[in-house]
Amino acid sequence: KITAVQAINKIDLWVISFKIDTYYAFKITSNGVDSTNPIISSFSNNISDRRGYLKASPDGKFLASANMTDGFYFYDFDNATGIVSNPRELNLPFTVNTSGSYGVAFSALSKKLYISSGGFDNTQQTRENLYQFNLDIPNLTATNINNTRVLLHSYLNSRAALQLAPDGKIYRTVDEQSRLSVINNPDAFGTASDYRHAVIDLGGPLSKQGLPPFIQSFFVADI
Repeated sequence: KITAVQAINKIDLWVISFKIDTYYAFKITSNGVDSTNPIISSFSNNISDRRGYLKASPDGKFLASANMTDGFYFYDFDNATGIVSNPRELNLPFTVNTSGSYGVAFSALSKKLYISSGGFDNTQQTRENLYQFNLDIPNLTATNINNTRVLLHSYLNSRAALQLAPDGKIYRTVDEQSRLSVINNPDAFGTASDYRHAVIDLGGPLSKQGLPPFIQSFFVADI
């Protein structure tokens, strides 16, 4: 897993990667990558199934990590020091035909978090669900965040990527179809976020399970 976000000075960058139980944050400055002195943050939970996306919030305050069958975790991130802290597991309903978390995206103002769960293969006809969590609440405990969970869409397919774009919208793949889905107002709560399923025609090429990740803080005028 790998993601990146602007540092607090809005000039430097943090590149963040993850392995088993540890996050490594590498600072990038005008002098290059400080590859020999990463900031290391370790946790007690060992994650062996790391299939899924790692994303930093555009404001540089949070990380979210999807790990298919090994859980979905939300962390604080300090974009001044590179320290990852305060792990919270966010709950997704787990059924025999829904394998786990995969796609992750934060809204442009970092007020909402989206997760797409599903299976491994569209021939399995697992149920792919799109959830929203509200981060615009006073106390971001695991319980409080979990209590805000809203199911925005559910259908039979496989897993799907989510990605915030420069237009402020979040796009979602539709595996083996020549279309993308879109969340038009990602910072709005619940159905006001305006999710539209498979409405963007790709003109022939098929959407799969992935989208190219970007440094999402670049899409915010002033963080």
